[in-house]
Amino acid sequence: MEERRIVFRELLAKDPADVAEVLADLSQEQAADLIHRLFLRHAAAEPLGEMDPDDSAELVVQLDRAEASEILSRMDPDDAVDLLFELPEEIQEELLSRLNRQDAEVLTGLLAYPVDTAGGLMSPEIVPLSLSMSVQQAIDLLRRRQEEAETVYYAYAVDDEGRLQGVLSLRDMALAAPGTSLRDLVVRDAVKVSVTEDVEEVARTFDKYDYSALPVVDESDRLLGVITVDDVIDVIREEATEDIYG
Repeated sequence: MEERRIVFRELLAKDPADVAEVLADLSQEQAADLIHRLFLRHAAAEPLGEMDPDDSAELVVQLDRAEASEILSRMDPDDAVDLLFELPEEIQEELLSRLNRQDAEVLTGLLAYPVDTAGGLMSPEIVPLSLSMSVQQAIDLLRRRQEEAETVYYAYAVDDEGRLQGVLSLRDMALAAPGTSLRDLVVRDAVKVSVTEDVEEVARTFDKYDYSALPVVDESDRLLGVITVDDVIDVIREEATEDIYG
């Protein structure tokens, strides 16, 4: 028993991606038991987010619904939606009904986008900034709302109607004087992708510009979310697997 506790403590210290690999190598019953134990330590959401969505969905259906919905609420929204897409509709609805209203609305909104579009890939976790802010004001806001930001490399400026005005490098902001206006740092011609854009085209845009994240906008140029390069790598990996196995 003591040896089992030691192994579990060592597992808790691992990167979530490594824990996901361990889960993938276990039987479904063993993996579900481990997810339950991780849940009790508030450590189940990230490993599930690192797994292939079809594999994580198979585990989630074996969990108590209250436990599964709580894990879902702790996952990054884009990972949670990928998992939900793989679940039967009745289980989707039950899990969503157990979430708080805000979380349920976010995930329901993302589920409305086709899975093979930028909307199906994006995370809505962004902290929009106003160009009227100083660097210090912007940094203070980002610090207060750091859990809402998907990327730690870029920030995005919007106007009063939420339309994208440009991109800001957090490195440039960190090096600038606190009183510097964001207008002096913003890159106006930001590379962006449409929410309806096919994921293969999104991947090509990442490959062309070599960015770690790209903003996602609607037809009116309103900022909806962000896609990070790790999301695109997952898409490329899945497509390569499909090409190999037909």
